[in-house]
Amino acid sequence: MSNRDSSTNKKCGNETKLIWLVDPQLELTDQTPDIYEMFANFNVMFFENKLSAVTVDWSLRMTQCAGMRGFNPESGGCYIRLSRPMLCLRKRSDLVETLLENFIYLFLFVFNHMPGLSLIKC
Repeated sequence: MSNRDSSTNKKCGNETKLIWLVDPQLELTDQTPDIYEMFANFNVMFFENKLSAVTVDWSLRMTQCAGMRGFNPESGGCYIRLSRPMLCLRKRSDLVETLLENFIYLFLFVFNHMPGLSLIKC
């Protein structure tokens, strides 16, 4: 996803500014974003709140990949796990892009837009 495809509006007084989700300025002002808040915002902004049942969490044990998604047959729900050891050392934009990539795969999986798509881990 390019920087120009993903943006949000931010109100500053009477002026509305367009901010890219991976704007370099955010690397300085929002270095450690809240993944739960980002998840909720992305769900509304890009997925019409259709993935509210998906859970997102940090994983301390994941060291081979930045993020993974999957389906839990016991609960019947999908999840996204993000590698804290890897992503806490990377740029903010890497976290945003990893979360969005996993969101897109889950959306396609849940709504069967790509038959045969499996939830590949990593």
